[in-house]
Amino acid sequence: MIGLIKTRVSGAVTHVKNQQHCGSCYVFCMVGALEKTYAEIYKESGPLSPQQLIDCSGQDDCDGRSSIVSFYYVERNLYRLNLEKDYPSTSDGK
Repeated sequence: MIGLIKTRVSGAVTHVKNQQHCGSCYVFCMVGALEKTYAEIYKESGPLSPQQLIDCSGQDDCDGRSSIVSFYYVERNLYRLNLEKDYPSTSDGK
């Protein structure tokens, strides 16, 4: 529990995201893990774009998919994801 508190206080965890009506929890958990890892390595954080993974990982809909496929997309793209402000969520599955 103390580790969780330290992580939140240090800023390694960004704000809570809302997937709206899109069944994309697989993406939101992946993005949360990447944000935390990025913050720990680079000592800075920023909310990454879940929508980029929905649109670009080959699973472009809101019917629920696999976080493994999303991870492969991230790995193929050398862990480069846009910030949420640059690639905002639409939550409409398009």
